[in-house]
Formats: sequence, structure tokens, C-alpha cells
Amino acid sequence: MDKTVLIYSQRTLSNRHRFVFDFLFIENLSLDYQFTTDITRFKNANNSLRINYSTNDCLVENSITIFNCGLLDEKEIRSFVPELKGEGSSTKLFPAEKKSSYNIDFDLFSACFYLLSRYEEYSDFDRDKHGRFCAGVSLAFKNNFLQDPLIDIWIHALKKQLSLSFDYSSPKTTFQFHPTYDIDIAWAFKHKGLLRKINLLLRLLKSKNKEVNSDITNTWLNKKKDPYQVFSYLDELKKKYHSLNPCYFFALGKWSRFDKNTPTYKRSFIHLIRKISLHNDVGIHPSYRSNQSISILGKEHNKLHRILSAPVLKSRQHYLKLALPNTYRNLIELGIKEDYTLGFSDDIGFRASTSRSFLWYDLEAESISTLRLFPFQIMDVSLFTYLNLRPEEALKKSLDILNSIQKYGGTLRTIWHNSSFYAAEGWTTERTRVYEQIYEKASKA
Repeated sequence: MDKTVLIYSQRTLSNRHRFVFDFLFIENLSLDYQFTTDITRFKNANNSLRINYSTNDCLVENSITIFNCGLLDEKEIRSFVPELKGEGSSTKLFPAEKKSSYNIDFDLFSACFYLLSRYEEYSDFDRDKHGRFCAGVSLAFKNNFLQDPLIDIWIHALKKQLSLSFDYSSPKTTFQFHPTYDIDIAWAFKHKGLLRKINLLLRLLKSKNKEVNSDITNTWLNKKKDPYQVFSYLDELKKKYHSLNPCYFFALGKWSRFDKNTPTYKRSFIHLIRKISLHNDVGIHPSYRSNQSISILGKEHNKLHRILSAPVLKSRQHYLKLALPNTYRNLIELGIKEDYTLGFSDDIGFRASTSRSFLWYDLEAESISTLRLFPFQIMDVSLFTYLNLRPEEALKKSLDILNSIQKYGGTLRTIWHNSSFYAAEGWTTERTRVYEQIYEKASKA
């Protein structure tokens, strides 16, 4: 049997169709596809994998029928809330009429498009104090599927349907674990600019935290390692569990209220970045202010390019500040190929309802971009600051996410900060142990 899927629809092929079909069939099912509006051609293609994507659920026998709600035929951004059916991992967007006989009784393609394109983030919504789209206002949170990789589940169901209906053997998918780190502040006490040194001295004089005061003094006297310098420990985790190459995102913005890393003129900082880049992936961590200025973003991008003497292709926004479509358009203009921002700060789970990477669809321009998005699911600050979970609770919720991704052969991506291992600032050994257990479980899955 021909391993090309022939898809019939009553409307012509649009960029929205291409985006979804490329993601599902080419990237995740290893199948080519053809699209037709010719009903005769579709009926005569007896030796093909056939999908009837129309409002007629009884078009021909020996084809998979999928309901079509028409969203992919549209060319504007509407303000609406999709109709839903079911809950949790059984949630379906754009369900068909109750009396239908579709093989897949909801508009799978439109549902994937709505979630992947982040359609809801182009509407009016309540932003947090940093201007972000947060988990609490998302369709996924409100309808209890934030912790479920719906699209991964649907891909699995589509594979099963293809196998039942045709001579199709689905490709094996293997679970992967990709740890990532945000280096907002490389050193807690050392290698600071003059202003930061003065601030630390004032902190030393005023603070009643004897442990922190001792650490400041002993670090300055070179009697103790700076508590944020945990890179050897992270490298040992990588070697011990043979994980994928971690990616380190370095903040290079000028000092401000939300950007407090070591100045980029410091040789120590340059040496650190170059040392880590020898055996790990490195990306830019655009500053808080850069989200509103491509000029600032460009300067930071150029700094890292000069330090590495290599193209800078990976990015994750500081504070996860993401404003569609401008943030992604700015990254593309600078030559960024991969972005790792897609996730929530205030909760863990699946912002785009998948653990798989995909190309960004520019909904305003109605075009498929060259920027590939790599969603993350779990972040240290989400677990222990926003959700304020006890270590045992954080571990359970994280392992639930891990198990869901593993079941459907996706990729678990975590964000941890090098500053999140300093017990004197609240990052206890129990919290560190949570990360080690996630790392161990994911690496052995």
C-alpha cells in the first residue's frame, strides 16, 4: 500500500492545513500526504491511506473520517472559546454532532492548530505584572487538561486508527529527557560590578542571616566556593545518567531591576560561558527589557556571538516574557532557529498541549515560520515559589508529568536555575533531591 496519506476536503489547501499536516504526518507519523478537493480522485484511490476531512461522514468506505469544523479554512483571528467535550486526558476540542459516525468524532486538525498556534494568546486576556499569559487564564487550566499532553495522546490515537484501517505500521517513538538551565546570576557574591559590590556590603552589614553573611565573607576571601557555582555538580549529573546535552541559557543584559547577571566585560564570565560551551549547548537568555526592543536584543545576541565565536541559534526569554507575535518575529530577524520559552511560570504542564517540538505558526501573518519551538513542562520556581509545594508534592506532580510524556514517547524538558541549589536562600537539600530524583527517573525511563 502507498504510504502517502490522501486527504479530501471540500475547501482548498491553506497554510493552516499545511502547518498541521506537516506536524502530524511528516514529523510525527513519518508519512507523506497529498490533499485533494476532487471527490472522484479520492473515491478511486483504493490503494491509499485515505482521510475524509469533511462534513460528510459517509463519503466512501475504507477511509478514516474526521469531522471538519472549518477553522482551518478561515483567514482571520476570531475571539471565541472552542466547544469542548470530555475532561482531562479525554478532552476533545471542536466535537462533532452527537449523531455523527466519524471515526474521529472531533476536528483533530483544528484542535491541534488551535493549541499549537497559541490562538488564545492573540485575544484579550488578563496579564500578570510582567505582562505574561499565565496558566490560570488558559483554556487548558480552566478545563483541567494542563497536565495532559493532549496532542501527543491524539497522535497516538491517530496511529492506532491508521493501523486498524490500513496496512500501516507506526514508527516507534522514544522518550527523551532534555535538562536546561537558566543562568540569570552566575555568581551570588563574586565578580560583581561596583554597584553590586556596594549592595552586597550593605547586605552584609544589615542582614541577620548568619549563614549568608558567613558565605559572603568566606567567598570574598576565597575560603569558600561561590554558592551559585554548581556547574561541576550539574556536569556530574549529566555524566552519571548519560542525559542529552543540557542547554545553558545565559543572561547578558545590562544591570537593571530584573537583570542582575555579572557584567559581560568580566573575564571570569566570558571564561565560564566558553568553558560550558565546550561540552554543552549554549543559548541566549534575552533580558527583561529586550522583549520590548529588538535593538537591545540584538546587542545581547552579538555579545554572546562574540564570546562563543559561533552562531547563536537557541534562545529562552528571561522571566518567560513572551508577547505574540513580536517576540518570535524579533528572534527570527536575528537568526535564532530554536526557542525554549514555551511553558508557564505559575504552573507545570503543557502550554501548547504537547511535549513535541514544532515550527511556530505566525497567526497574524498566516504563515509557517522557520523558528522551532521546544516546550518545557517543569520549572523549579514553578514548583517551589508559585505553587509553594512541599518536596514530596513537587516530586509527585513532576513524576506524573514525566510518566505522561514517557507513555506517548515525547520529550521531558526541565528548567532549573544555578541559583536554585543554595540552601541558605531557601533551596534546601530536600528540594535539590527532588531535582536529582526527577533527573534519575527521566534518564532511566
